[in-house]
Amino acid sequence: LGAELFLWTRFNLSDRSAVRRFGIILLAGLVVAFVDEGIQLFAPGRSAQLSDVALDSIGAMAAGFVCLMVEKAFARKGEI
Repeated sequence: LGAELFLWTRFNLSDRSAVRRFGIILLAGLVVAFVDEGIQLFAPGRSAQLSDVALDSIGAMAAGFVCLMVEKAFARKGEI
C-alpha cells in the first residue's frame, strides 16, 4: 500500500514536497487501515483490533518512507 501511495503522489501531485507526500501516504494508510478493520466487524469469525490498524499504518508508512528515500538517492545521482 505504501509503495502504491508513493507512486500516486509522485505522478498526481503538482507539489512534489517529500514532507507533504509522506503526510498524504501516512494519512491514506491510516484511512485504509481503519476501513479494513471496519469491514472485518461484519465478517463472520473476524474481529477488528486497533493493533492491526497500527501495524497496517506502520507498514504503509515504512514502505512510503523507503520509496521516498530511494527516489531521493536516485535524484542525487541525476537518474530521475
